[in-house]
Amino acid sequence: MEIAWGGNEEVMNHGEALVRSIAGNLLEEREAELSELGRDTELVSRYADTRYPRMRYDEAIETLQGMGVPVEWGQDLDYSKEKILTQDFEVPHFLTHYPRIAKPFYHRPDPEDPKYVLCHDLLAPEGYGEIIGGGERTWSEKEILERIDEEGTPREPYEFYIDVRRYGGVPHGGFGMGIDRVCSWLSGADHIRETIPFPRDSRRVTPYPIESLIRHAYLGSTWQMTGEQWTSPIPQRSMRCFVRWSGTLSEMRLSTKHWNMTGTSYSTPLCLGD
Repeated sequence: MEIAWGGNEEVMNHGEALVRSIAGNLLEEREAELSELGRDTELVSRYADTRYPRMRYDEAIETLQGMGVPVEWGQDLDYSKEKILTQDFEVPHFLTHYPRIAKPFYHRPDPEDPKYVLCHDLLAPEGYGEIIGGGERTWSEKEILERIDEEGTPREPYEFYIDVRRYGGVPHGGFGMGIDRVCSWLSGADHIRETIPFPRDSRRVTPYPIESLIRHAYLGSTWQMTGEQWTSPIPQRSMRCFVRWSGTLSEMRLSTKHWNMTGTSYSTPLCLGD
């Protein structure tokens, strides 16, 4: 989400409202499913109803150092440090004002103290880490050129980006939200791969969309209908794809229906009308 004329505080307010709305709607519409997953709905209710505090980067560094974590001012915080920092949080916290040297050139320096940039990360409790990253963008040509040169980055590859500032950019800010991370956190999943449609794991590095496999005969393989089964000589690394039939290719959805191996082919039963 990008917000014209929006500063860092306004962007945080939008991000917080979005996450709290998701948590609230999840409780209202899917409380039964959360209970089936064993999720503590009181926690989700707290995430929906409680304001999210702000914490500056400097305070976070002091807190971590006080806990014996080896971290220095100016370092970005990776997942392991975020997990330690948030272990006692009862609700998500915004971590703001990272050092200028720790963030890319598009983050706008704080006019009141240019050593810092106007940015934020939203860190979820229970060890789930960052779910939102955003801030105020560097919007003037002068500032963006200073930041690019400061990093020693060549200007030429970014001319298209500089032009946006050169020919009429306005003050703005924005954020990006990790959908899979939010789903993992609110559902209480043990691992983020449980909320990703095609996760990478020890047996699969490249995800193969089911529709692509069928419709485009991926890697030259062909699909055939035999009785109530689709079969295809697809590579073994695709074996972990799951399919359930529900009318059309575009309506295929995931299930825990495993593929079966017969010779050099893999097949899966069709669940007609399911």
